[in-house]
Order: sequence, then structure tokens, then C-alpha cells
Amino acid sequence: YRDKLLSFEDEVYQVEWKAFGEVAKLKNGKDWKELGRGTVPVYGSGGEMGEFVDQFSYDKPTVLIPRKGSISNLFYLDKPFWNVDTIYYTKIDREQIIPKYLYYFMKTLDLKNMATNPTRPSLTQSIIDKIKLPVPSLEIQTRIVQVLDNFDTVCNDLNIGLPKEIELRQKQYEYFRDKLLTFTAEGVYTDSTVQYRQDIIRLLQWVFGPIRVKLNAVINLSRGKRLTRSQLSENDGYPVYQNSLKPLGYYQEFNRSADTTFVICAGAAGEIAYSNLDFWAADDVFTLDVTKFISSKFMYYTLLNIQESIKGKVRKASIPRLSKGVLENIIFILPPVTKQKSIVSILDKFDILINDLSQGLPKEIEFRQKQYEYFRDKLLKFN
Repeated sequence: YRDKLLSFEDEVYQVEWKAFGEVAKLKNGKDWKELGRGTVPVYGSGGEMGEFVDQFSYDKPTVLIPRKGSISNLFYLDKPFWNVDTIYYTKIDREQIIPKYLYYFMKTLDLKNMATNPTRPSLTQSIIDKIKLPVPSLEIQTRIVQVLDNFDTVCNDLNIGLPKEIELRQKQYEYFRDKLLTFTAEGVYTDSTVQYRQDIIRLLQWVFGPIRVKLNAVINLSRGKRLTRSQLSENDGYPVYQNSLKPLGYYQEFNRSADTTFVICAGAAGEIAYSNLDFWAADDVFTLDVTKFISSKFMYYTLLNIQESIKGKVRKASIPRLSKGVLENIIFILPPVTKQKSIVSILDKFDILINDLSQGLPKEIEFRQKQYEYFRDKLLKFN
């Protein structure tokens, strides 16, 4: 049960990279001048040409991609149209990819740099067919499209009398769009930009569920401050952690609040602990400053699960040391906070079970401890 709880086998999204030609076929346009007049708009590389005819090239959702001229001028259409020979339309396999998702992803590409001739840019079918696309499930594509459509709506609704706000919202929209599609392609959130961090994380979790993140992109690591032994008491005040999980002494003040996970970075480097009491972190201690979308106790269990790997990166010297970079570069799976709390609750119950057995049952304690460590590791491996 615990293995299933944190394996996310059915939740962490999968993405398959496919060539454009595997999911869509390019169709050339034709001249419109011999057609009768009607209500179907005519499109070229510059967009709608102001001409209307009585026939259509295609009447299903599609992406129009200029063949020459304004190369980066893409269009999404879900109505009948006629296209001339300066622009392709795409016949999309909708069992693999949603047309609007294809449109949004293609908008992120620098098509101009793919053109064959800088002076008279041209995109050939062979060039476009080789473009690699990240193709997640249709469900995730649908969510991405919904998010980006909403951004477009917000930007368009601001178009009356608010030019500065429009500019700011447009930049924000483009930033979120690029981060969303970058994550789709790369599968790991690595951007530590504080301004939008929580919004980006919530957005990615809404679209993908549990996501892979780089530790320093979502958590700030803080180093403590050294105290001298002469400043410490043997048992009066707050515990002071320096280079081991055994308090060096006690101090009348604290610099870290309860509900904090910390890692020893010198001496007993790689040891991981969680404190439900206020304490003083000295300079051989890194503490994890979390935000409201990350549970500190969840991070404790996550790091505990990979503790041996962390210890394996400790620099061996006269005083063993663990660099900040080792912790910052850890990649782990971050589920929504409600899931984190559920996981913590289960793991806490195992801890309580072990502690309750500590009177008179040494063999059972040993057995339960091994069982607990086995399940904890399975729960947090996310295989």
C-alpha cells in the first residue's frame, strides 16, 4: 500500500518525443483567383487576405504554417478556409495531438532560423517534418491548452484603455507559456525565479499532478550561525546543532522555528533531521526554508529516503564536508501539498509504532525498524 502511495506510477506524466511528420501532414495551398465569390476567407503567409471564396481547402481544426514570407506568422483555425501557396495547412492526427496544443508549441520555436534562405526565407516540408515535438497524454495537452487559452482571454479582456497593464500581462503570459511548455519538454522544474515561483508550481501541478523539481528551484537553503561553547548552557534554553544530531549545548535564543528540516554539512555530514521544536542552527547546518506549497516534514522524509546517496557525495577530508551544491541539485518528485500531508501522516504513524515498541520488545523493535525503513524507501523512490 505504501509502495503504491508514493510510486506515482499512474500519476507522473509521461511524454513521448515525436517528429512533426509523425503527427501531422503538411498540405500545400492553391491559387484562389479562379474560384467563385463566397464567405470562406482566404489565407496567405500574412494572414487573412480580405478575399472570400465559395470553396474551402480544409474545415477541421488546423495550424497554418507559412512556407515563405512571414515565416513565424502562425495561425490556428477551426473554421473553413482557403489557403494560397505561400502557406501550408496541417492535417493533424487528433488521436495523437490536439491541434491547439500543436499551435502553442510551434509558437515557441524560432522558425526563422530554420529557413533555407536568410534573404528570402522559406520553410520546406522536409524541414518542418523533422521538428521534434514533446507529446504528453491528450488529457495533459487539453489542460495545457485550457491554461494558455485562459491567458489569451485575460490579455484580450485588458485591451480597453489599459496599455501598460496589457504590456505587463502579455509579458507574464509569455513567461508562463514558455515555462509550461519547457516543463512539458524537459520534465523538470529548475527555475528559481521567486516572483512567480508559487504560481508556476501550482500551475504545473494542476496540469501534470506530481512534478519533478530541482531542490534549489523550490526551496531556499540557509546556513546557520556559529556560537562558541562559552555561550552555551548544558541544559537550559534551545538546543544548538553544530556538526551532529546531538545538541552541542543549549542557548537562550533560537534562530530556526519549529517544523524545520535540516542537514548537517560538516562532521557528521549528510545526517538529516526534523525538529518540531524551535532550535539554534550553527554554521555547519543547512536548513530548508519551505513555502506553503511544500511540507517541511515531507522534505525530511524525501531526503531521508536518499540519505545514503547524499552521504556518498560528502567530501572526505580531516573534517568531512557536504557542499551546498549537492543539496541544491537534488531532483525529487513534488506532489500537491494535500498528497504530501497524507504521505507524512502515514510515515509518522510508522514512527509512532516503532517508538511505542521501545519497552521490552527489542527483537520486535529491530524487525519493525527494518520493515519501516523498507517501506519508507519504497514509498519515496517514485519508481
